[in-house]
Parts: sequence; C-alpha cells; structure tokens
Amino acid sequence: MAPALVVSGVVHVGALLAVIFLGGIFKKPMEMGGGVPVTLVAEGPPILREAPQGPEEQLPQVEEPAPLPPEPEPAPPPPQPKPTPPQPQPTPPKPTPTPTPKPTPTPAKPTPAKPSPRSPLDLDRLLSDVQSTKPAKPAGGRQGPPKPNTTPAPGASPGEISQAAKGYANNLGKDLGRRWNPNCEVEGGDRVNITVQLIISSNGRLLGDPKIIRGAKDDPITKAAMTRAIMAARASEPFKDFPPELAGEKLNFNLNAQTACSM
Repeated sequence: MAPALVVSGVVHVGALLAVIFLGGIFKKPMEMGGGVPVTLVAEGPPILREAPQGPEEQLPQVEEPAPLPPEPEPAPPPPQPKPTPPQPQPTPPKPTPTPTPKPTPTPAKPTPAKPSPRSPLDLDRLLSDVQSTKPAKPAGGRQGPPKPNTTPAPGASPGEISQAAKGYANNLGKDLGRRWNPNCEVEGGDRVNITVQLIISSNGRLLGDPKIIRGAKDDPITKAAMTRAIMAARASEPFKDFPPELAGEKLNFNLNAQTACSM
C-alpha cells in the first residue's frame, strides 16, 4: 500500500504544476506590432487527463494465523472403584484353659511375741521390800516366822529379782548419795530433789550416759546438782559384783539434798 500512495501523490503534484504553468501563458495577450488589433479567442481550459497509473504492486498477503482452538477441558477422573470389604475371618476357637494347680498354702510361722519393755526399777520400792523381809520383833505372845513380801517390784515379774539384788541396789543408791556431795552451803541447796537413771551392763560398766529424768533444769542450783550427780555415777564404776538380773535394767535413783546434807 505504501508505493501506491507515493504514485498517487506524484500524479496530483504534477497536475497542479501544469495548471499553474498553463494559466500563466493564457493570462496576458501578446501584443503584436503594427497597430492592427488582433483579437485572441481563448479556448476553454484544457481537459486534464489523469496519468495512467501503473499496476499497483501487489504485496504478498500474509495470512493471519488461525486462532488456536480452545484447550479441551480435562476429562473428569474415572470414579475409583470402591474397596472390596474384607471378608470376615472365622473366629478361632477359644483355647481350653489348663487348670492351674493351686499352691499348697504354707502355714504361717507364728510371730514371736515381743517382750514388753521393762519399767524402770524404783529403788525406793526395792528398799521397802528389803526392809519388809527383816524379821519382826515378837509383840506379846509367840508368833511364827514372818511371811516374805510377795509384792513384785515395778517392771519385774514376781520372783524375777532376788532379795540379794534388791539389797545391792539399795547399797548402790546410798553410795551414789555419798558421792553426789550437793552444795549445801548455798541458799536453797538443801531443797534440791532429783532423779538420776543408770543402765549398767553385766560387767559393771555404764551403758550410755547417766540421765536426769526429774528436776528443775531452769534452776541454776538444781542444774549444778544434776551435773554433780552425773559425775558421781561415773566415778562409781566399775560396779563390783553387779547382779546379773539387774543388767540392762533402767535403775532410777532418787537423790534428796536434805538427806545428803544431813550425813
């Protein structure tokens, strides 16, 4: 199409130039000499013919690409086959339970009864038992021999502690009172009253430390008397000829400062 436009433009420009050129020729009459008037008859304007146009150059036609066909819609997936349900398995028969032999019960061993802890021996009671065994003086008529005291000491079975052991404990308490030596010179020193507990082995040695189980520990005078009682007990060992039936027993000795200060 571009060459055709160029040719058409050239033709029109050429026609325009021809009109301008020819119009200038016929505009003014030519003056001739001689004085003879000459009348020019002008003919009409020339008929312009269009220049023959050459054959238009045919451009190769480019075929427009055909539109692509629409993409086919994807086919729906085929339906999945339903899973085949599992066939029920036959229930295996229950095994016959084997009878378990019952164990022969073992007779329980009898639990030995724990010996009840012995109560501390009250030496004051032992002293009264020793004194009660002394023969009484006959009063008035003739009397038979005195009956022995059958009252057991606290914490012991009847006949468990012999009279000899009771007499030994009585003498031990007296010896401990002499060794105690409380401070009788200070005011209130003769009013101290304490109880010391001893545990003695069969060889006459102390088992553990002596314990004060009765006494005003907040009173400084009583506290000093407690310390002297513990020192007196340690100074008394070894306890010679200690009775075997008293070994391991809790022996409580009552120490009275008024009695000790009067000795």
